[in-house]
Amino acid sequence: SGASQTDPLDLDGDGDTAETLCREGETINVAPIAQLISSKAAQSVCNASFVLPPATGESLPGGEILYRLRVQNVGTVPMQNFTLIDILPEIGDTGVRDTNPRNSQFPVNLVAPVSPPPGTSIFYSTAINPCRGEVGGPTTGCTAPNWTTVAPTPLSSVRSFKVEFGARVINPFDFVEFAFPLHAPAVLPPPGQTARNSFAYQSARADGIGNLAAEPQAVPVQVGACTVTSSLGNFVWKDSDGNGLQDDGQTGVNGVFVRLLKVGVDGIAGTLDDEPVNVGSTQNDSLGNPGWYQFPNLDPDTYFVCFSPPANFLPTLADVGGNDAIDSDGNPLTACTAPVVLGAGEDNPTLDFGLVQAAALGDYVWADRNGNGVQDETPDFGINGVTVELYADNGDGICAVASDALVANTLTADDAFGRSGYYVFPDLIPAQPYCVRFLRPSPATNFTGPNLGGNDTLDSDASVASGLTQVVTLAPAEYNDSIDAGLVFASGPLALGDQVWFDGNNNGIFEPQAGEVGIDNVLLDLYLDFDNDGNADTNEYLGRTATQTNSGFSGRYRFGNLAPGNYLVVVEAGNFAFGQPLFGRTTATGNDPAADPDDDFNGDDNGRLLGPLTLTLPVTLTAAGEPTSEDGDNNTNLTVDFGFIVGAAAVFDFGDLPDAGVGTAQTNYNTLVSDNGAQHQIGVAGSPILGTCVDADSGLVQGLSARDDNTNGGAPTVGSCLAGNDEDGVVGPQSFPAGSPPIFSITAAPGTNACQ
Repeated sequence: SGASQTDPLDLDGDGDTAETLCREGETINVAPIAQLISSKAAQSVCNASFVLPPATGESLPGGEILYRLRVQNVGTVPMQNFTLIDILPEIGDTGVRDTNPRNSQFPVNLVAPVSPPPGTSIFYSTAINPCRGEVGGPTTGCTAPNWTTVAPTPLSSVRSFKVEFGARVINPFDFVEFAFPLHAPAVLPPPGQTARNSFAYQSARADGIGNLAAEPQAVPVQVGACTVTSSLGNFVWKDSDGNGLQDDGQTGVNGVFVRLLKVGVDGIAGTLDDEPVNVGSTQNDSLGNPGWYQFPNLDPDTYFVCFSPPANFLPTLADVGGNDAIDSDGNPLTACTAPVVLGAGEDNPTLDFGLVQAAALGDYVWADRNGNGVQDETPDFGINGVTVELYADNGDGICAVASDALVANTLTADDAFGRSGYYVFPDLIPAQPYCVRFLRPSPATNFTGPNLGGNDTLDSDASVASGLTQVVTLAPAEYNDSIDAGLVFASGPLALGDQVWFDGNNNGIFEPQAGEVGIDNVLLDLYLDFDNDGNADTNEYLGRTATQTNSGFSGRYRFGNLAPGNYLVVVEAGNFAFGQPLFGRTTATGNDPAADPDDDFNGDDNGRLLGPLTLTLPVTLTAAGEPTSEDGDNNTNLTVDFGFIVGAAAVFDFGDLPDAGVGTAQTNYNTLVSDNGAQHQIGVAGSPILGTCVDADSGLVQGLSARDDNTNGGAPTVGSCLAGNDEDGVVGPQSFPAGSPPIFSITAAPGTNACQ
């Protein structure tokens, strides 16, 4: 089409803006572009940061190797059905799609289970050369991978893994990134020898035209030649006689997860400002003896080590005998050592940990979203806060609450690797028959069908009617990790989200035009407020996700497939630890009191404080009744947002004993923030203080960390716990008479200032 117009902008550059120009218009169709770019980077103990090929990572014996995978959609076409396979370095290995030799000269092993991106599923295989047609790799001349969602034991047997995105779509401008730790063996070839790692992927275009597939360049890690400064280690062993001394022969234990931390600026080990430095796991030393670990190439500083004992082991006695080279250094309650000062060039090989073997059983409760009775969901669907009871069978082989003895109870919680939904009953009696009862949490409508799928490790064992399992008998030192339960929840078309950001001016409003940006990798938990009390109660947990970049916007999150109801979004407390995305930050206060997320105002801060938790007020979702201003969909509320500012979180003290279920009962005490446990904030005028100090039990999880409150076992302290007991100024009777009101006195001990 043609037309004429004046030239006020002097488009032809002749200086005449009064002249008339001819104008012609034409329609141009721009073809959609499908393009993914990907990379793999590595960082090891000799590298200051991640390196991309052709640069090389450099490790030392026993050193951590951190791999980072990244895939980004730089096209205009959404990509779906994304699948990724990674084959770990091994002597004689090949590429994933490209089956030419990678020529790795030494293997590297996983330190911890892989944490995939939110909404994706992780599968493991022990095959070095798995068949991998899903990504365009070989389907013949290879080994059946036998993929499983449960990480094999020992973890070092994993040689390949797969990540499936399922329904998750990678939109234009989105990227997916995750990292996972491995470690080099104790015996390495001479400097310059190399291990190579690569992954391959395949994804379908959302417009149905075809697939994209690639294998990025393999990233090499070689034996480093960097100068070793300081280091520490060294030995984890089975203390067969339980005396706390290394006099048991060659009884080292491999596969024990070990974390190295640096004491934070408060000078106290076990607080949020402690800096995670490295992770590893025990393996064979240079002579082939098991149980060895080492953290090389450290700066001079103050460090401590925390161990994660296998479920069928308990910590032995600590600091016995006066010889630090042959004792155990892990506190039996916290499994962490005392802080040690490491000098320049010093090697401290005395941080050892003894284990006493015992029988145990566990281990997993999950939301069976597809209802097939098999653990094939994403790791986000592990369910915390489920009460699990252990019974000793009376000998009739039938699990019955009325006739069997209740031995112990606990709650499902995050495991040592941060995965939700796990429980364990340790230190059990071999040959004694046991059974388990799972108490269905409030949001669940039922248990899934038991014993489906033909694999006891991956099925559900709870009776649909009662939550009871079959009776099992443990052999000496056995860990039965197959006692699981799948839960069924109501689902629907509803969803909520959506933004977590750094509120630079603390006005409680998200202002990207002013340079405010979203925060990725923030973990968020969802609760169904079943009793409508506005609290995220222990038994109302539904699942977890993390913020990520979506359509080019960072800090986005979403909980989908929800039924109508009242929901609470909780910011995981671990986000505020050193090295985590919210360290040194607290919820924005500029629009306090926290805005009601049901006001449908997009971009305001909905976070409020409840003790140590940051969470929303209840969000009411109704079918076809949600705002359309943010995305045009009346089944989504994407106005539930969190702003954060620079600031320290408040510190609280909670009760001392474990919380094993909602409310109170014999052997069960409401001492968690999620069970309305008694609490007080420390450092506030008028706050009660009994005795010489208070140790700031966080009230977030039950178990050892709750019992630390009265043992000063590495937990935060306020004041001076001279007797290792925070409330040692309290004096009371030995017991209270049943059926009578308790009468007791509280007396402030001398020198404690007074009972406040």
